[in-house]
Amino acid sequence: MKYFKKALFICFIVSLIFSLFWTIGKFFNSDMPMLDRQTYSIMSGLKYLTAIALYIAWRVTPDHK
Repeated sequence: MKYFKKALFICFIVSLIFSLFWTIGKFFNSDMPMLDRQTYSIMSGLKYLTAIALYIAWRVTPDHK
């Protein structure tokens, strides 16, 4: 259980960083059609929800003593 909480925290940080860079990269890509922009927006939202879910799982996991 001790390593599980550390692994969750690392996954949360990595997910948040990749989501941020992915969103910025796709948002400023000017040659993308509008439908693709909407699809990427939905996918980016799902990535942020994944990061939030990982954070919640990290917070509710009890510490190993």
